[in-house]
Amino acid sequence: MNIVWTIRAAALTAVAMLLPSAVGAQPEPQQKLELTLDDAVRRAVERNPDLAIVRLDTEADAARVGEARGAYAPVF
Repeated sequence: MNIVWTIRAAALTAVAMLLPSAVGAQPEPQQKLELTLDDAVRRAVERNPDLAIVRLDTEADAARVGEARGAYAPVF
């Protein structure tokens, strides 16, 4: 039984030593940001990577259309 108590004491000591560092390592809470609904929607659209991909694809397609139309423009 003496070994059991020694193992428990060692485990308790290890937990006690790690606990203060784990508590101190927690990040500080972030500041509260208040937004209107329009601002929240705008931020969500701007920061959504899927929408950014679609927006860039649309711009690239528009550039290709402009190039295709330019082939039929008369050059003097």
